Amino acid sequence: MNNIIKDKIKAIVGDENFMDNLIDLVSFSYDASEHSHRPICAFGPKTGMKYRRY
Repeated sequence: MNNIIKDKIKAIVGDENFMDNLIDLVSFSYDASEHSHRPICAFGPKTGMKYRRY
């Protein structure tokens, strides 16, 4: 992934909520459909209690 794009995503979601490590992305590669594809990144709050409002 382009570092400029990665930095822009991190600026929006926060560095602590951005994931691009292989071990983190494996769980996002399966969605119970017949297709399987590992994403290049994922993001979301680490806990259900943390939300940002824009």
